[in-house]
Order: sequence, then structure tokens, then C-alpha cells
Amino acid sequence: MASAAAFTCITCHVAFSDGEIQREHYKSDWHRYNLKRKVAELPHVTAERFRERVLAQQALQPAAPSAAGPLYCQPCRKPFKTDAQHRNHLQSKKHQDQQRAWDADAEARQQRLIVAEQNRKNLELSGQSEKEAGGSWSPRRPQRKGIAPPPEPDSESDSDDDLSVEEVDSDEWEEWDEGEGIPPSSCLFCPHASSDLAANLRHMTQAHSFFVPDAEFVTDMEGLVTYLGQKVGEGFVCLWCNERGKHFTSVDAVQKHMRDKGHTKMLHEGEVLAEYADYYDYSTSYPDGADADSEPLEPEQLNMHADGFQLVLPSGATVGHRALVRYYRQHLKPEKAVALRKTGAATTARDVLHQYRLMGWTGSSKEQLKKTARDMMALRRHQQRSDMRLGVKANRLQKHYREQNPM
Repeated sequence: MASAAAFTCITCHVAFSDGEIQREHYKSDWHRYNLKRKVAELPHVTAERFRERVLAQQALQPAAPSAAGPLYCQPCRKPFKTDAQHRNHLQSKKHQDQQRAWDADAEARQQRLIVAEQNRKNLELSGQSEKEAGGSWSPRRPQRKGIAPPPEPDSESDSDDDLSVEEVDSDEWEEWDEGEGIPPSSCLFCPHASSDLAANLRHMTQAHSFFVPDAEFVTDMEGLVTYLGQKVGEGFVCLWCNERGKHFTSVDAVQKHMRDKGHTKMLHEGEVLAEYADYYDYSTSYPDGADADSEPLEPEQLNMHADGFQLVLPSGATVGHRALVRYYRQHLKPEKAVALRKTGAATTARDVLHQYRLMGWTGSSKEQLKKTARDMMALRRHQQRSDMRLGVKANRLQKHYREQNPM
């Protein structure tokens, strides 16, 4: 008896034969009910009295409304375990917004179901006719490249399949082919197409905050934008990552990357300067006494006329042959020079620069311009040395030397 009385519950005034039954009792509703009564300084109730009270309480509760199916919200596509959760969900603002969208789309949803059912019946009839004719039915494959095959019978279609295929095909043939460079009149970051280069640059500035670095030193704006279009359209290269980042397989992918990452800008520093050297001229920003042409003059820098009697120096002076001295001593009336207005690339660059300044663009600082100019000078010297080494190496292969301009 002593061992049997070792496991008791003081709150409910009961005893247990082992500890397992005691632990299960502590989890029961009867024990929790007596605990609440003890806190309220009320006497405990027996197990039989507790069951009677539970049955009486259940009899007083109204019957739950019968539902046609499980607790499930069709517009939100969300199931619920209890009716209380379902009612709280129906009163939420999120459900009400979803319900309004669901009701607005009811007619279109019904139309899609009708079209899908009609397509399924047509396919079944077509398959039966093919079997009766002795052949097996299979969907016809598209003849033109780029057209997707027809959808499966169980897929839903918003409109007629043939019309959707024709629309997609016409759009693909109107756009420029992927793998070719983006034209200068098309945006580098989205499918937008402008009327000309100036309008395209204006669009890229307003829509994507794209500015051409050091626009006042650009000598060929159209060539620069064309080259950038080739990088994006042919090489699928981000203009800011520039071969050092992720590789892409399509124009849409690289354009989406540049828009999402904020890379709608052009990397123009360090080693990349050599890539755009053909489109810039920083000679006006060189420091005093540090001319890029301070190196020994290369043969290409001396412009020899085809007749071999005149030599034009880099300064613009013309040196003539001594055999023509009598002609150089003549004093002829100078011809009237007519100043022609600059057009083409110079006008486009000037208009773009004016447009940038109206938008508040200030350009690079003086320190940055000096650094860029020094980098360009170093790159030009390196290129000149490379050309000189290549020329000397080529001259070594010449067996016989013949003077081109005998004196």
C-alpha cells in the first residue's frame, strides 16, 4: 500500500499505481480544470462530476454550420484547420483585396475554361478521325525557326493558338537579330528604340541615368555608342563589369543584370581606357610641358605626300624638296579660306554635352582629368613602343634596302 500511495495528485485528491499514469494525469483537462479552481480558492471536483459538466457545456453550444467541403479559401488558395481561423481570414484586408480581384477575373476565368474544354474536345475528335483513317495523330511541327510547338491538350489558353503563334513570330522577325550589335538609335539597357542617336542618348540619360564619361573629349560619339552596342548585343558583356563579372547568354539577361544591379554606366578607368582610346582625345588636357608626342617621332607621324616632294610635320608645317626651291620662292596671292561648319560626330558630341549640362552633369574633376590624361599618355607611349619594336622586327626580315626618297 505504501508503494501505491507514493504517486498522488494533491490537487485532484487521487492516487496512482505508477509514475507513467501520474504524468498522463497531469496532461489531462480534468487536472487543469482543478488547478484553475484551486487558484480561485474553490474545492476540487471528481472525474465523474467533471465529465458531466463537459457534456452539459457541449449541449449548450450551437451546432456548427455545415460546410459543403473542407475549410479552404479559393481566391487565396489557402486551407484552414478550424472554423475560427477561416472566419478571421475572411475578415482580413488581404483576403478582401484578393476576393475583389477574383470576382473581377471571374468572366475571363470562365472563358478560359470554356476554350480549354473546347480545345480538348477538338483534339479528341481529331484523334478519333485519324485512328479511323488508319493513321496515328501527332501535332504538326512548326516550319519556321523560332515558333514554339502547340501546347498540350490540358494546358489553358487565353486565345486561339494560331493567333498567338503568329503574333510572337511577327514580333521576333521585326526586332534586330540577337547576336548582332545594338544599333546606335536603340537603348543599351532596354528594348526602347529612338529616332536617332541624340534621342537615344537622351532616353538613356533620363530613363537609366546613363552619362558618357568625359563627353567633352569624345571625338566620335556615334562610333563609341556603336561599339558599346556591339559589346552588349554581340558579346553579352556588362558595361560596368566588363569581362570581370558574370557571363551571360542573351541580350535580355545582360540588360536585366545592368538594370537590377545599377550597372547602367560605363567603366572608364584603369586598363579599360585603352579599349576606348580611339574615341577620345585628351590632348587639350595634358599638363604643360608633358606632351604625349615628347617621344621620338615615329615614321607614321611624318606624313609623306605620294609624289615624294613634300613632308608634313606634326606641327602642320610643310617641308619641300630642294629641287622645287624656285617654286617655293614665288609669292602667290593666298586663296580665300572658307570656314565650314562642323557636322556629324562633332555636332552630336556638342549637343550631347549641352544636354548633359542642362541636366546638372558637371563631368569629372580636374584631378580625375589629369589622372585620365596621364593614363592615356602612358598607354599611347606603350603603343608607340610596341609599334616601333614591331617595325624594327619587320625591317630585319628585309634582305635588300632601297632608299625611298633619294636626296
